[in-house]
Amino acid sequence: MINTLSQRWLMGMIAATVIIMNIHAAAMGYVITGMGFLWIFICRDETGAFVAPNRVTLLLFAAMLIDAAVSLQWSPNMARGMYDLLIVLLLAWIALQAPAGAYAVGSETADKILKWFLAFYLLALLCLALDLCFGLPLQHAILPVAKYADINLATIDRACFCTLLFLGPVFYDCWRRGWRIPALALWFLVGLIMFFSVTAAGRLAFALGTIVYIGAIFWPRMMRIGFAVVLITGIIVAVPVAQVAQDILEKSAHHVNGSFGQRTEIWKFTGKRILEKPILGWGFDSSRAIPNMGETSKYLPPSEPIIPSHPHNWFLHIWLELGAVGAVLMTVLWLWLLHQTSKLDRTLQPPALAIWSVAVVIGAFSIGIWQGWWLSALILAVIILQLYQRRLEP
Repeated sequence: MINTLSQRWLMGMIAATVIIMNIHAAAMGYVITGMGFLWIFICRDETGAFVAPNRVTLLLFAAMLIDAAVSLQWSPNMARGMYDLLIVLLLAWIALQAPAGAYAVGSETADKILKWFLAFYLLALLCLALDLCFGLPLQHAILPVAKYADINLATIDRACFCTLLFLGPVFYDCWRRGWRIPALALWFLVGLIMFFSVTAAGRLAFALGTIVYIGAIFWPRMMRIGFAVVLITGIIVAVPVAQVAQDILEKSAHHVNGSFGQRTEIWKFTGKRILEKPILGWGFDSSRAIPNMGETSKYLPPSEPIIPSHPHNWFLHIWLELGAVGAVLMTVLWLWLLHQTSKLDRTLQPPALAIWSVAVVIGAFSIGIWQGWWLSALILAVIILQLYQRRLEP
């Protein structure tokens, strides 16, 4: 059992992260990195030792991070890459330690913390709804305080992504407590918010998450097999699909909005660069520093890089920076983490797989694989799942 201080610190970390996620999600990484790092020290056992993580998980994380560290030697963005790798290392350590720390609480304490999480999720959802309905008042309110903040579509997109990530666990919690009608109303409300938001990836993630949640109630193993097929197929076909996606869309009779059109342009350019260094890649965090090679964008001024900061696709991102070696290591890590959902209680597997569905869709269309705020959100999701698992046990 962890002590009272660690319990209260965990509750504070959850509250701060969940509130921030729908106001300025980019700051989540700072909260999880800072508070999570300290929490790991607070919740050590009586001897002062850290929890020993699963050996296979530790080995896969280590192999992936060593590959990333070695690739910095030829990265065109070495200085920034060293900083970003340090953040990823800290988050990886928290990811390896935090779930066990969450599982160490008593079942009654876990239920108390989960009620706290539920209350702050609903408050965060209210903040998002207020921003979307009334012209972003909260965004304008924090702008003078957070000078680094920028009110743009990406800010709202991130809030929507985080809302979707935790929807499955919150729905599960409400349903298990007997709040059936509020649970269904909550799902409908989030779907409505996604429909009126600007993020197509969010709408797709909501739709897939709904299908996966319902499917996993009856066939969790089939859902895992489906995800495994998607991950393996995605990493294999990512480069050839990236080469032809833009041409296919431009030749089709369907209207393509500017945002998705630019995505396909980025993917095509990324595919060309991957083929230049297919084995080891361009180096960790190199995406934001890869030159245009004389090409120009249809959507950006000639002086702007075609890849703004990352390829907006996790499969292509890992291929571009770490090559075939990194792609294989990352796929094995993904498959192993997917397998871990089978060890959860049967009733917990639908929300766990719903989290996977959101992560896969958002990763395929919107964000970079090393972005600290999204990795932090995923870590918090794992902590919440462990608390639910602990609540089910005596």
